Amino acid sequence: MGGWQTGGRLRYTRATRQWSLYWRDRNLAFHTYDLPASPRVEDLLAGVAHDPNAIFWG
Repeated sequence: MGGWQTGGRLRYTRATRQWSLYWRDRNLAFHTYDLPASPRVEDLLAGVAHDPNAIFWG
């Protein structure tokens, strides 16, 4: 197969003006990723790019 797979989700909460990052398990359930919510989506995208646990990029 190869290529990019959807293993993450970004969620914006309007009330707090914060972005949160979630990861998907093998049962297709989403869980909060171990990064604090941020008003800057770039902060979370940097966490996805770094991905020390190989959750997003395998």
